[in-house]
Formats: sequence, structure tokens, C-alpha cells
Amino acid sequence: MRVLRGLGVSAAVLATGLMASACGPDETGSTTVASTAPTVRAGAITAAGSPGVAGTPAAGASAKCRTADLAADYRPGTKTTANTQVEVVVQFKNTGSDSCYLYGWPGVDLVGTVNGQAHTWSLGRGDRDKPSQVVIAPKSAAQFAIEYGADDGTLGNQVMKIDKVVITPPDETHQTSLPWNFQNVTLQDGATHPSTFVNAVVTGGN
Repeated sequence: MRVLRGLGVSAAVLATGLMASACGPDETGSTTVASTAPTVRAGAITAAGSPGVAGTPAAGASAKCRTADLAADYRPGTKTTANTQVEVVVQFKNTGSDSCYLYGWPGVDLVGTVNGQAHTWSLGRGDRDKPSQVVIAPKSAAQFAIEYGADDGTLGNQVMKIDKVVITPPDETHQTSLPWNFQNVTLQDGATHPSTFVNAVVTGGN
């Protein structure tokens, strides 16, 4: 059994899986309007992979957001430190002419190399942020956080060098991607307690 040293693991995770579309929880939750950034809280992983269907909108809610109408980008101010738990915040800006909503977790695949060989890691889902219907007005944004275990290669763990992150918005099958400009990550895609996972979409963004 391989021991991972130097990384704080947030909590438990169920088995991971690679699937094409992004996910959402059961049809529960409230509707909120994207505005200010959420309070950062410690969280845990309760599910894995990127399958599922987003929740049904509450009465009067707008249509679901589509990838074609969302511009993904990193929020500024991400702090990175070697060999620790790091949070990267990604925002979805509504570039369409109408309001739309997101509900649940995006699908997130880390794409890169391990020992020089191509590798893709579909992240599990954290439960730090309770899913709710986040309505995004035109030119406004919502956001989600990727938490990962940074690794500079001195810990003796297997390390993944990430080139890009592929993102599928909740209840979508079309993807978008961003370059990964942060540290390498401890590879834990087969672990029961990975320190790298994605949280649900919440209000916030610029």
C-alpha cells in the first residue's frame, strides 16, 4: 500500500469514473443569483467522476446555461504554495443575451503526463458547497473551486504534470478547456482519499 506524505486530505471519496457529461445532484436545492464570492470553507468528497443530470429549475427560473454561452477563466488571486492543499477558482461568465442557470458540479478532467506518459484524471466531487440553482445574468458570472494537492516531486509520491483542465458545465456534454498554470499534483486517481477534487458551482465571479 503506497503512503502519501506531506498532503492534508480533505475527507472521504467514493470510487472515481470517467464519463462524458457533467453532473448535478438530486432535484433539490434553492435558486440564487450570481453576485458575491462565497465564504471559503473546508469540505469533503462525497461522490466521484462526472456523470449525472442537473436539477429541475424552480418556477420562474431561466433556461439552463450552455457551454457555447459560457466563458471559463480563472479568478485572479489564487495563492500557490509547494506541497500543500491549494484552491483554484474557475468562473463561468454568461456571454449570452439571456439569463441562464447552473446547478451542481461541473465535470473536470486534468490532462497531462505521468512519468512522460499521457494521462487524464476525472476528478471526484467535494461537498464543501451545497448545490443550488445559480442564475447568471448576461455579463455576470458564477464560479466553482478545484482543490488539489500540490507536489514539487520531493515527497516521494507519484506526480502528475498537468497541461490543461477540461471542463464540462453541469448538465452539458460540450466541453471547454483552460491551460493549467499551477503546480504539479500528487497523482491519486486510484486512491480512496484523494486530496484533489472539484466543488459545486456557487455564486460569485467577476
